[in-house]
Amino acid sequence: MASPKTASFVQLHQLSLAEKLHYIESAKAKSEMLQHRIASIRREVRNTSLSQVSHSVPALTNLKLSKPNLYKGHRGKINDMKLAHSSQTLVTVGQDGFAIIWDAITGSKMDFVQLANCWALSCAISPSGRLIATGGLDNACTVYTVKNSFEDTSSVSETDNLILNSSDSGIGRKNVGANHYQMFALGPNAPVCLLKGHKAYISEMAFPLENKLLSSSGDMSINYWDLNRNERIFEFSDRNLGDVSSVAVHPSNPNVFVSGSLKTVKVWDVRVPISTQEFFGHEDDVNVVSMFPDGYSVLSGSDDKTCRLFDMRSDCQLNVYSDINRVNSPVTKVEFSPSGRLFFASYEDGTLSAWDVLKGTWMGELTKSNGPSCMITSVQASANGSRLYTSSWDGMVSRGIVLCSVFNLSN
Repeated sequence: MASPKTASFVQLHQLSLAEKLHYIESAKAKSEMLQHRIASIRREVRNTSLSQVSHSVPALTNLKLSKPNLYKGHRGKINDMKLAHSSQTLVTVGQDGFAIIWDAITGSKMDFVQLANCWALSCAISPSGRLIATGGLDNACTVYTVKNSFEDTSSVSETDNLILNSSDSGIGRKNVGANHYQMFALGPNAPVCLLKGHKAYISEMAFPLENKLLSSSGDMSINYWDLNRNERIFEFSDRNLGDVSSVAVHPSNPNVFVSGSLKTVKVWDVRVPISTQEFFGHEDDVNVVSMFPDGYSVLSGSDDKTCRLFDMRSDCQLNVYSDINRVNSPVTKVEFSPSGRLFFASYEDGTLSAWDVLKGTWMGELTKSNGPSCMITSVQASANGSRLYTSSWDGMVSRGIVLCSVFNLSN
């Protein structure tokens, strides 16, 4: 059997299956050894911690939410949800084979798309809100235009707006006065482009620009797509040899994004073929990553039941957020408040918790555990910090209105 040293000079496709597996296991062992060495060096140069630096900062009061509003429309599990940059529109994809575009304020359904693939696992909405993308077990990214603008339905209540059921056959209605309804045609929208290139499921997508799309996949890669040319610009290969579970774009620099794979968080630049920075510390697979509002730090959530904050400037871990007495389940999603003082984390058991980023303290449970059958699949905060949106496997989108003034920190 070829040794790793010998195999490095041979194209992988020329090796037998046994030799490939041996080479992969040897490479993983060497990678883990180097990761432990890097982590040891980082610990040696750290002279303080985030909790020590923030010791004199006043603690926050407990966060309280009003009873959430429920946006009903899907007939089954909602697999993903994304809020537009304006916080006026959101899109959801469900196992019922539909993508629904909502008025994020009123809960009115603005448009819907009947998907060619009913196993969509992720979605994204462009900065302008005019494009949505879906992807999943079909290994492809499908991009659609949103036909009905936000202004068309912003003044229409949820009960007066389009009704999505088996009898309307793609017909929406809105109240034009005196209980008279105007009927109008909605989806199924034809896709504007179909992006093929991944060899496994699409786990996450994001629009860095209006005409560019990032997609992470179970094929151990991240693809960067040009929607104008309907083609892949570049394929970023994750050398951890594991599924890329999540991708998130820098809030102000469209060239920079982060990803999570196995136990590692990576920082990428679309102008560089390999990752520019890597962070270690998790003891199990990373499920989700999110960037701090200023773009200098990365938050990750993992199957090891912890969230970790990494700083790109100091190249180290700033804090670990864990409390097994209160939360003892794998992390599924994370989301920062606009100010960055708080973040929200959802867990596999269906709970949603708030954490103080500076203090590292658990701020409270916003939803009770309803079991894995009601697992939260997405958490999104509005740009002004007044609303928090969640989607889950119970098929509903809930919106919580913050009663306390804690989100005024973003002003």
